[in-house]
Amino acid sequence: MWNDKESSVDYLHFEEIAFVAKNILEDESLRSTSIGIFGSWGSGKSTVLELIKNELNQKDEVIIICFDAWLYQNYSDAKTSLLETIQRTLEKEVSKVESIAEDVKKLGKSIFKLKNLLPLLSIAFGTATSIATGGVLPPISPALGSIETIIDNLEEQSSDSEIVEDIRKSFSEILNKLKKNVIVIVDNLDRCLPQKALETLEAIRLFLFLPNTSFVIAADVDMIKESLESVFHADSKHRNDYLDKLIQFPIPVPKLGLAEIRSYLFMLFAESHKLPSEQRERLREKLKVTVAAYEVGELSPLKDILDCLDAEQQEKVRPTFQMCDSISVLLSKIPTVASNPRTIKRLLNSFEMRKLISKNQSINLEDEVIMKLVLLEKIVSSQQMVNFYHLMKTDYSAFEKDLKILEQGKESQISPEQTKAIENLFGRGKLEEVSDLIVEWAGVPPHLSASPNIKLSAYLYRKAMALQVQYQRLSDTSLEAIRILSNTNVMYSANAKEIISRIPTNEIDSVMDEVIKNINNSPSWTKMNDVNGLCGAILLAENQPTVKEKLIDFFTHIDKTKNNVWIKTLIKRLRGK
Repeated sequence: MWNDKESSVDYLHFEEIAFVAKNILEDESLRSTSIGIFGSWGSGKSTVLELIKNELNQKDEVIIICFDAWLYQNYSDAKTSLLETIQRTLEKEVSKVESIAEDVKKLGKSIFKLKNLLPLLSIAFGTATSIATGGVLPPISPALGSIETIIDNLEEQSSDSEIVEDIRKSFSEILNKLKKNVIVIVDNLDRCLPQKALETLEAIRLFLFLPNTSFVIAADVDMIKESLESVFHADSKHRNDYLDKLIQFPIPVPKLGLAEIRSYLFMLFAESHKLPSEQRERLREKLKVTVAAYEVGELSPLKDILDCLDAEQQEKVRPTFQMCDSISVLLSKIPTVASNPRTIKRLLNSFEMRKLISKNQSINLEDEVIMKLVLLEKIVSSQQMVNFYHLMKTDYSAFEKDLKILEQGKESQISPEQTKAIENLFGRGKLEEVSDLIVEWAGVPPHLSASPNIKLSAYLYRKAMALQVQYQRLSDTSLEAIRILSNTNVMYSANAKEIISRIPTNEIDSVMDEVIKNINNSPSWTKMNDVNGLCGAILLAENQPTVKEKLIDFFTHIDKTKNNVWIKTLIKRLRGK
């Protein structure tokens, strides 16, 4: 299986992005700059950052400082967390140079002052004070004493603007003495709540345009704009202005096309088959050429790609590569999967998990059949998958007949007979938007109607679904809540409200995650009523405010691709606007 970690090996052909970024950072006339690596969740931003780091690590005159914004999500103030990370890295760098070490200690003292001044201001004046963001700060320890004592302490402190200037001055002096370039790489802003994401960006502004200091920031632009609207109520013009002033060089991460998806599948399976590193590199270089060639021609034949490997390795990967070749076109068309490397990895992990269960239970389903069924789960909703397996179990002859009708493929459009077969297999839900995909899926080899063990796939599905939820060790109450909420389609459900009140506090997050997964598989988003389980998720968010932000974040991402008025209205409702 594959983890979600960023890769230092370029499977996605993003080297060109890293090369462009490296050249900007090494240009002497651009030594004080900011680069934005922009892309949606799971698009490969962290991998691009890793490739940039690999390029820069070869340079002795560069100090690289990495800041993972998500790690400091629950810290009281994300701004000072970034400042402290920079200060600690510089401290290690100059530990043997006494004169500069003193400057770094001075920088640390200024950051410490800033960190302690903000809460003092907050408690003394009854306001939530921060540098430019208006961030809400944590309560002050009673040990600080009375308001009079706090005001006395304030008189001994510098103002926040003076401290900020001290920080900038100390930092500049350190870099002048070091004669090195500092490059700060910021990742995982996407995973932060709006307030924390903006606090991190405000901290970056403290260092912008200082000599020999550059930033590389990975972010989802839409998420940042949404955060600006949420926290500052900024309009469209001001959201764009903010980003334009903060990021001098925006570099978008390109979406994966058919050739890139196919290439990515080949490389992931080459890794799982444990091909020798030299063979994998040979394959990677070959695929790089074929992806470029696809821009002006057709996909390279699988035989041409396999020819770059030794005969033994060819035979090892051939069946899996043939499977990847047959599904890549369909995979590139599935909206919930296409162009997102992280989602593709998770799909392959589902496939591998089913394979393990199949082998352990001696079910002996062909790999191609397992993969095809996993793909179907990304096209239709979870309820429609239940309908599919229910028909298979209760009336196999009708199931087989309908499958064969779909497996005939379509000509110019889907026939009435095929429309009826889709309804028979999946129920009468909203399927218009995915009918073409379903027929295309049915035509991908192998045909399920000809698989001798297809009936056993229902058992495999049930086991896999149970594992996906139960690996979290959820209580029976939470499992029941997931079932009820995922099938709640009215806002006045007594059953839903009753089960919500009984969910253990430490499992509410996990329940919302599972309900959102089911919503995400909804085949139709035209109207609010089309989305299975939406009302259940809203009820959970309104009755358990701790997970409301999670649902808002989900619909904010969905809104980027669906762009439906009802989604925007729902987001405003959840925010109480």
